[in-house]
This record gives sequence, structure tokens and C-alpha cells, in this order.
Amino acid sequence: MVPAGGLSLDRKEWICPRYPFFLPVKVLGRIFRGKFVAGVKRAFRHKQLKFTGRIESLRHAKAFAVFLRTLFRQDWVVYAKPAFGGPTQVLRYLGRYTHRVAISNHRLLAFDGERVSFRWKDYASGNKQRVMTLSAEEFLRRYLQHAFASSVSWPTHNEALHSRSFAG
Repeated sequence: MVPAGGLSLDRKEWICPRYPFFLPVKVLGRIFRGKFVAGVKRAFRHKQLKFTGRIESLRHAKAFAVFLRTLFRQDWVVYAKPAFGGPTQVLRYLGRYTHRVAISNHRLLAFDGERVSFRWKDYASGNKQRVMTLSAEEFLRRYLQHAFASSVSWPTHNEALHSRSFAG
């Protein structure tokens, strides 16, 4: 969580910001993208990533570098909320998210080595349960949009900044 404001230099007064967000959303997107890609590069250097199937070629440094460059071709979208009303609202918000996972096992239906089928709820059609099948690569791409490094305890995508996770 990023506080909306900060302490004065003498540490005696809380100063509220002139605008409702810590940083402009586009700036947050660029910062998050840079830090995320740096983390992926670090994982690659430490051989913590596994590439199989259609993306096996990414295990080679040159192919991996080309792939990483594609991540900078478009802006990344972050979601930033205005400041909470107070401590009670913060606790309610955190309580809804701290123990959630990106996708639970009971929603995963099948994996044939190339494609993943899973159940999802279509909110636009009255919460109907639907089944979607994606390539393993696309499934992982979408999954990673919701998964975080174990050292980071973020409630949702980019609403929180954790100094340890952003150390270059």
C-alpha cells in the first residue's frame, strides 16, 4: 500500500498530496514494467525459469532478450485507487485480498501438454460458469499477470509498492 501523503520534514505533521495518487498511472506502469522485467532477467540469470513446449527456444539468451524487448512495445496498465477513508477501510480492503490465489485448483479442468482448460465466471452474462481453453503459453501469460514473487505481499496487481521487491 502506498500512503496518500507523508510526514513533514520535522515529522510532526501529516502532509496530504495535491493529487489523489502517489504517482501518475502511466509513470507507475513504466516503473512496474521495468522492475518486473528486471526480476524476470534476474530469474533467467539464476536459471530459475523453465521453458518447455512452444517457448523452449526462450532458454537461449539471445531469444530471451528478443522476447523481453517485446514487453516494452506497449504501455503496461496499472490499477490505482484513490486513497482509503481511514484505517477501518484499509483493514476491510486488505481482508478481502491477502489470502487469494490467481486461480484455484478446482477451476483447472485439463492440460494436454499444449493447452489448458479452466472454468471461469462470466460476470457480463449473469455470472454463468464457462470453460476456456488456451495455449499453455497464453495461460501462463495471463496467470503471471496475477501472480507475485513470494517475497512480495501485495493485495492486488499494482496497488501496493513494497520497497524490498523494487530493489534494483
